[in-house]
Amino acid sequence: MRRLLALIGSLTPLVLGLAAHAAPYCIVTAHRVVLGNSQIRREWVRQGDSWVTSSLARGDGSQAMALSPTDEFVVKLLEGPTVSGSECQWSPPAKSIEHSEAGLTFRTDHAGSGLSILVRYWLRGDDPWMRKSLAISGPPDMVVDEVEVDRLRTSRPATRGGYGQPIFLDEAWYLGLEYPAGYNDLLETAEARLLVLHHYPGRPIGEGLNTKTAVIGVAPRGLSRELAFSDYLDTVRIHTRSFLQYNSWYDLQGAELSPDNVLAAYRQFKQHLLEPYGLRMDAFVPDDGWQDPNSIWTPRKDLYPGEFAPLARALEAEGSRLGLWMPLNGFNLNPDWGHQQGYEVSDQGRYYCIVGPRYNAEIRRVTEHRIREGNLAYYKHDFNQMRCTAPGHGHLPDQRHGHEASLDAEIGLLAWERQVNPDIFLNVTSNVWLSPWWLMHADSIWMCASDFGYEKTFPQLSPREWDMSYRDAHFFQVYRQQGNLVPLSALMTHGIIHGRHCRLGGDRETLREFSDMVVLYYARGVQLKELYITPAMMDEPRWQVLGEATRWAVDNAADLRHTAMVGGDPRRGEPYGYVHWNGDHGTVVLRNPAPFGQTIRVPFDQSVLYRGQQEREFAARVIYPYHEGMTTAWRSGEPHDWLVPACSVLLIEVRPGKANRIAPAVPSGDLVTEPARTLDARAEGSTIDLSFRLAAEKMARCDLYLVVRGPGQTDFTDVAVNGERPEPRTADGPGWRLHSFDLRDLAGQLVQVRATLPGVGDRPFSPASAHLQAFLVADRPVTEPLDISPGRTPLPVGQGFRRASVKLLDANLRRHATEHLTEADLAGIQAGKLRLEVFDVNGEPQYADKWVLLNGERVARVPANQGELSAWQEVFLDLSPSQLATLKRDNTVVLTNAGGDCYKFRGVALSLQKADGRWVATPLDEGTYSSVGAWQYAEGEVFRGDRSPEVRIRIP
Repeated sequence: MRRLLALIGSLTPLVLGLAAHAAPYCIVTAHRVVLGNSQIRREWVRQGDSWVTSSLARGDGSQAMALSPTDEFVVKLLEGPTVSGSECQWSPPAKSIEHSEAGLTFRTDHAGSGLSILVRYWLRGDDPWMRKSLAISGPPDMVVDEVEVDRLRTSRPATRGGYGQPIFLDEAWYLGLEYPAGYNDLLETAEARLLVLHHYPGRPIGEGLNTKTAVIGVAPRGLSRELAFSDYLDTVRIHTRSFLQYNSWYDLQGAELSPDNVLAAYRQFKQHLLEPYGLRMDAFVPDDGWQDPNSIWTPRKDLYPGEFAPLARALEAEGSRLGLWMPLNGFNLNPDWGHQQGYEVSDQGRYYCIVGPRYNAEIRRVTEHRIREGNLAYYKHDFNQMRCTAPGHGHLPDQRHGHEASLDAEIGLLAWERQVNPDIFLNVTSNVWLSPWWLMHADSIWMCASDFGYEKTFPQLSPREWDMSYRDAHFFQVYRQQGNLVPLSALMTHGIIHGRHCRLGGDRETLREFSDMVVLYYARGVQLKELYITPAMMDEPRWQVLGEATRWAVDNAADLRHTAMVGGDPRRGEPYGYVHWNGDHGTVVLRNPAPFGQTIRVPFDQSVLYRGQQEREFAARVIYPYHEGMTTAWRSGEPHDWLVPACSVLLIEVRPGKANRIAPAVPSGDLVTEPARTLDARAEGSTIDLSFRLAAEKMARCDLYLVVRGPGQTDFTDVAVNGERPEPRTADGPGWRLHSFDLRDLAGQLVQVRATLPGVGDRPFSPASAHLQAFLVADRPVTEPLDISPGRTPLPVGQGFRRASVKLLDANLRRHATEHLTEADLAGIQAGKLRLEVFDVNGEPQYADKWVLLNGERVARVPANQGELSAWQEVFLDLSPSQLATLKRDNTVVLTNAGGDCYKFRGVALSLQKADGRWVATPLDEGTYSSVGAWQYAEGEVFRGDRSPEVRIRIP
């Protein structure tokens, strides 16, 4: 090592002189080689008969990182030796400098296997990254199992890495294979850390095999690794662009997908959205249902007797173009028919093998035909199950080689489609994974979650709020917890859903709820803007909301292209948001899911992608849900604390300049006066009395929220407002129930509320304690200052009002102690329920055979999570008479596992109904139990084999 460092040091003065020039260079001596430019350099030294990387450094030689010697590559043969760089005979290095590119090539030969491996490194101009690949030749029938394209051994810290993810090394470096299925691994050894970039070709050498390309880059001085990687990614990805489209899935399905219906839907969009707001629908997309399943993507003759040409020409005449949903592997076609025709069918599911020579040739022909016939502007390639282990399909019959071959076939098909139409927008959706290198082949990729979901861990009133929280809780995990580097703007997030086949906002959705969702959807920065809307379900106010917000999002697409998520976890009701910077243009969207105001800290530095100078003054202006300049200056480099009102979405524009001098609009006086409340806790029930006087003003909203939390089916049995029993909006989730009452008609009046909870024992799991909360959420009138309009923005649906909230009650209600059962009570039990909470329980067939055991007897299969897998859900299992007969004073509950499912459970309890009809519940078990220890969500005690530890439940 000492000799190695001395060699590096002796070369430094020469490198420093060359690094002053931007042009790339390559220096070759008998014992040392350097490849670099003004930004980056890599050095090699001769070690015996081979060469090894000795250091990485910035282009000027600073921050040099010495590396321990290791093999420069490893090639593993399926039936043959493993060939490493140190076992090969290396020819003298050859350099090449042509125009703005410098390259370095080593030829290596391995006598034992007959392999010849050409190792090539290159870089261009003053790019702060360089690349490496291997070209393998040898006996044509020799099969390459695995290739380690690059290897670095270092004691410096390294993070990230994994399947399709880059490695971050030390303070400034990133590296990985430019391949979605590349394995970029961090291997800990006794002496140092080994970084290995490898993949699994699984194919014969034939006339030659080229490996995937490795890249290694350095963050320019003063730039974070995240921003540096983003800059690199922008140079290799498909050019990003705003793309507005309609998708038929939640509007027209099956036989509804006739050309007449599609055109009628388009004309309604044209009349109500496109023409009034100067928009263009980039593609109009029939989703699943247009195809004849006994074909390879031929349209149904009863719907499209002339195929797609007539519809495509009609859309073009109206100002749009056709797009299509079409899984490349034939998912939702009939593979039984296809097998009879000789097409290769995967053995891993009901779809075709896209590697199979006959099917691959046919899908190429079909995609070209569909593109040319329909002048397609867009493809949605759904259901990308790239799995096949069947023999005779042109790949090795195993999982890892079949998968890589399938991915290569899919990448080849995407390239083919872009060759047929270079302008086509390619959206690759379900079953892909969040690797940034997917964007080298597709315009957008799946967000890796369901089309939609209802996240209800934290109490929220409306389905739209649950849906916003579902998507943002997923992004919190992807970006805030995992730090994924796929730009959010490149994700397909399943768009704005308001269709006849999915009324996602529910039957009582307000305009403000719809508007908040639309603005947040666009303000996340998505470049693929999808409308899953039935036009006939839209009224004029909703068209206006959609039109103004879409126009704003299209106009500001460049400003929204780079996104950073900030704030907390929506599952916990914490405020969060998204920050975008494009030069000096900042855009911030914030959301508070809670029924009370909360403050969020918004950074103003590189962590939110700001690249400008520090200590500059910026002005902020709210542009949704109202227009208002802010009196507080934002200073670059310093975080800004922002109070977000209850249940709100705020959209903020940040530009250089002085803060606004006009005082913000505020409501006059207090929302409530004379507040009072009482709790009457008795053994037979619990009553809440609230009394307060509302401000005498015309409010756009004034909702009373009553929230009760507790295990089991806790709810109010009766709520009266001023002696009346109004119909509330209700919502429920795991361990909570919410009632909301519109009090606008009671403005200026004394409001008296009485709410009653069931008594302990009236219902299963009626808790001995409950958490009770009451809030007012109101939109109060204000006088807006003059000259407030900032130009074209989303519709300011809250103009003339400001949201306010008041907490009226926040108390824990504790009632009498748990009732004890006599032996006679226990013998006369009439019914029983077992309660538990589950997290990430997978219900797919390979995982389904796992059981809940009570005293060793099967009660039921472990209930699968519904909707969001990675969330706690409360479930109840009814006990049969035979299961009740097994009950003792002391009982055990055990859960089993199947298929290696990763899940956990907690909160086990029993509730038993005595002969007199009253229910008695055991305390909740306080433990948490995880089926697998090496799992990102694991906590508490871990299963032993396929069984959980015994959970002991004692009946009082």
